[in-house]
Order: sequence, then structure tokens, then C-alpha cells
Amino acid sequence: MAFGLNSSIFGGRQTSNDSRNNFNRLWASEERRTPVSKAEYDMLRSQLVNQGDFNFYETEVNDHIKRRDQCIKDIAANFKSIQDADDDKEAYLQIEAAVNRGEAVRPGPDEALWRRSRNQVMEAPDNFRKEDDKLRKRKNEIGNNLERCRKDLNNHVLYDLNMTLAVEQGKGEYYKIGTGSTSLEQPSAENLRTVGVDFRRLMTSEPRLRSLKFVDARNMINRYQQAATPSHPDYLNLTGIMSSLCENPKMTRFAFINRCRQICDKKLTQDLEDTMTRIMLDPEGKLDMHNSLDEGTCLLQLVKQQRTAEQIDEDLSKLLRPVYGKMSAESRALLPKLNFGQDNQGRGRGRNRRRNRNRGGYQNNQYNNNQNQNNSGYRGRGRGRGRGGRGGRGGRGGNIRTNPRANNNVQNESG
Repeated sequence: MAFGLNSSIFGGRQTSNDSRNNFNRLWASEERRTPVSKAEYDMLRSQLVNQGDFNFYETEVNDHIKRRDQCIKDIAANFKSIQDADDDKEAYLQIEAAVNRGEAVRPGPDEALWRRSRNQVMEAPDNFRKEDDKLRKRKNEIGNNLERCRKDLNNHVLYDLNMTLAVEQGKGEYYKIGTGSTSLEQPSAENLRTVGVDFRRLMTSEPRLRSLKFVDARNMINRYQQAATPSHPDYLNLTGIMSSLCENPKMTRFAFINRCRQICDKKLTQDLEDTMTRIMLDPEGKLDMHNSLDEGTCLLQLVKQQRTAEQIDEDLSKLLRPVYGKMSAESRALLPKLNFGQDNQGRGRGRNRRRNRNRGGYQNNQYNNNQNQNNSGYRGRGRGRGRGGRGGRGGRGGNIRTNPRANNNVQNESG
């Protein structure tokens, strides 16, 4: 059994579109209403016209609004009729009582009312009240249908079309409805103006061009591609630059910048040439331009050029070592932190390693045994007497001990 939105355990059988719409409504259940101007309302609505079934749902909503407004007018008119009928009924009863007392009917409205049928006058209020009930019931039905139509319109725009709905409420009140934020612009890609500003800043910055890396160059061209879209006339040029980067990620900074000239406008082209002129007049700047965009390759090039930070610090240490101790504390504080004791530390560690060979342990014994085996048969020229050998200068010695201190002990004993 497959467990998902289409599974029977969640109800009846659903199509994939129904499942997707239900999931979208559950996921983005919070709708926000934000006041907007008439101009923004018109702009948002123009984007929705002829999109999907928007026209149909909007027509349904507007039709029910008209029917509801008309029903409200009918209820107001009928309510006035009820009040008039109640007044006529009360006046008719007063006229009838006066006639029974033998008084004459006054000409005018009283006489016209008296001439009407008594049953008609007595039943008119109830008839109007029955009509009022019918009108109010009809208004409620229209209101329910209107809410349903509005909900259908909202769901179609927000979840089927994934757009923002613009509505008019009252006179001069306009709103936009959307899921999440309705006032923050979050387009799928940056606009050309924003990317162009960043591109200009890159192409006119000497420090950034001299230290430009492959990742930064690729990201900039990628941003430009996404902002331009394939319909832009310069999209092919951007694609060509991106292809050359991917095919040759170790290209020099100068080669990349030269390729970028074809996407520069007239003003930026002149500014770029001025920037490159200043860089190329500096010997180190010229080296930076001919180094690779690739970080690893560039590092090897800097090592060969003796321009890494470590090499520069080492050269500076050599220059400062003779005079560093004679400088004042204030002068030292102005200098970068340098380490002048690395050579001594290295020699100290070497002596420790030699001493460790004389100490006990399996590894040291094994080391000595190996050395003895390698030195077996060696006839050395020594002052001391080798074990099992002849003494004297140039005598035939036996196995020479590796440890010089041990040899010295033998010499002392023999002497």
C-alpha cells in the first residue's frame, strides 16, 4: 500500500492535481492582506487578467456582488413599506373609530386611506414582513455563494497560479492578498541593474582584480546569466565567457578580464582600461595579472616568485634578526610578529633525538642491533680497541659500536 496524499486512508480517490493543490493549501495556510494604492491594484490585476480561469472566477464574484447589493436595496425599500403599512393600519383603525363615533372623515390622505379595502390595509404589514423574510433569506444565500466564489478565486490565484490577488473593498480601499509576505519582492533572479553594479565594482577594483579567484569569477558570470535570461542579446557572450571558464579553470586573471571586455559598456570599458593600466605599471601587479585564477596553481606561482606571505616573513626575519634586539619596545611594536628562534628549536630537537637512541627499550636496542650488523667487518681507524680486535691506529677492529660514548668507555677501561 502506498502511503501519500493519494492514499485511500486519507479519504476518497484523488487526482494528482487535487493532491498537489491540497498540499499547497495546507503548506501555505497563512494569507496576508496588505493595503495598496489604486495604481498597484491596477498593476496586479492586469497581471492576472486572462491567466487560467481568473476571468471566470472574477465574473462570478462580481455578479454575486451585484445581486447582493440589489437584494440589500430591495430589503431597505421593503422595510420602508413595512413601516408605511404599519402607519396606514394604525391610521385606518383611528379613522374607523371616528366614523363609528359619527365623525366625518377628513378629506385628503384620510379619505384616500378610508376608501381602501379594510382587509388589504390590515394584511399589508404581514405581507411586507413575509417579503422581508424572503429577501433576507435570498441575501444570505447570495452572500454564501459570494463567499464560496471568493474562496475559489483566492485558491485559484494563490495556489493554482501562485500569484498575488488584488481586490477592491469598498470605495477607494484596495488590498493585495498573498501567502507569506505580500510586500517583499523576491524574484527568481537578480535584476540586471543590481548585477551590473556589482560587476562594475569588481572590474574597477585593483585589489579585487589582483586577487581574483576562479570561484568569484564564475559566480559573477553565473549571476549575470541568470539575470539576463536567454532572450537577452548579450546572453551568448555571457555563455561564451562561462564556457571558457569551465574549460580552462586555470586561465590567468588577465585572460579572464580580457574576455569580460566584450560585455562592458563604453564607460566601463574605459574605466577598466584605466584600472588595468595602473595595475600593469606595478611589477607585482603585473605578476598578479599573469597568475592563475585557480588557487592551487596561483599558490605554486607565488612560491616560485618568492611572494608568499611565509617567504616574505622569512626574508624580513633575516633582515631584522641582527638589529631586532637593539630596537626599542616602541619600534618593535610597529613591526609584525616574527619568530627568530626557529633554527635553535630545530637543533635542540635534533640533540634530543640523538640522546633518545642511548636509552633502553625495544626500539633502541633493535636500532643498535641493526647498526651493529651493518657495521660488522668494518675495519676502522680508531684510537680505542674494538671488541675482539687489535688496538692501535689502523689496526683491524672488530664490530664498532654505534654509540660513541660506549666506545669511549671501552677506551677508558682499556687505557
